[in-house]
Amino acid sequence: MAIAVKIKRKRSTRPISQETYETIVHLVRGEFKIPTKHRTQLHRNAVVQYWRGKNRYSVVDTDDGPQLLFDGVPVQIKFLKEHSEIFCKRPKSLNRETYNTISDLVLGRFNIPKKDRSLIQKAAIVRYYRTGKEKWMVKQDGSRSKLFLCGEEIEIDMGVFFGSHQQISVKRETYDTLIDIVLGRLRKLPQRERSNLQKAAFVRFYRAGKERWTVKENEFGENQLYYDNVESVGHTKRHPSPTPTDNPAPHPRLGTRNIEDCVVFI
Repeated sequence: MAIAVKIKRKRSTRPISQETYETIVHLVRGEFKIPTKHRTQLHRNAVVQYWRGKNRYSVVDTDDGPQLLFDGVPVQIKFLKEHSEIFCKRPKSLNRETYNTISDLVLGRFNIPKKDRSLIQKAAIVRYYRTGKEKWMVKQDGSRSKLFLCGEEIEIDMGVFFGSHQQISVKRETYDTLIDIVLGRLRKLPQRERSNLQKAAFVRFYRAGKERWTVKENEFGENQLYYDNVESVGHTKRHPSPTPTDNPAPHPRLGTRNIEDCVVFI
């Protein structure tokens, strides 16, 4: 009678970074004392990895320092050539409002109440903390401050975006709807009764920052829409007029001959 014996293999974990390695060593020894609000993304990932296999990690002292073991197998350290290239996803450029918001966060002067923040400012705050606030830095260059991420300077996107001080051109219907939104005429209109165009106008209004839209009367008593004190334009969609061609389409009865050249006798 044959008896099957199941042999449990010693499993090793994949190589980890130096910071993750040191964090797990401190967790095993009970020496990890970094508060939650000051932990980086690497710290959080290391804590999760440790608690998933809490009873399988151990540390032994060697001549080269503490050795981390996983199921009795030494854990390898993955040496990174460029730490910043992997853990710092640097954007090529940021729009003006995101750039200014992150700069204010770094300098500790961002004090806009939560209820008054635009969507761009909220997204900038998420980017600031998710990337790792210790990786951002502001340097003063004369009268202008420059923003850096992982030692690399971030440029300002000067294209046509909500953060650039350029003239905004929208459809006439959207233009009139934005004026009504700024003046508060559509506040009492239930959301289920709004048209798709009105819903899109509300999204544009809040996404671009509601405090940046203003309405002023011109010399004729008409309401004029402004964004960042720059006059906006409402245009009417026009269909392109047909252009004459040298080779007109063939007539269904006359073929490629011109109609003017045909004489009909009755």
